[in-house]
Amino acid sequence: MEGPEDTFCCGGCEFAAALIREAGLERYYAEREDVAPRSTALDDGWDTVPVDTDESGISSVRLMI
Repeated sequence: MEGPEDTFCCGGCEFAAALIREAGLERYYAEREDVAPRSTALDDGWDTVPVDTDESGISSVRLMI
């Protein structure tokens, strides 16, 4: 994990870190030679995110985080 232990941006990241720790997979972070690549921001901002709207008017998006 990057940075001080027990510092997370959200509950989801805190949960993911707990899963990694409980599975005994922390060694990956100690042995890696480079930080994982980060995605880049969308050129056109949120306007380029595909939105699906069903017949009842409910909209949904699928995001990869």
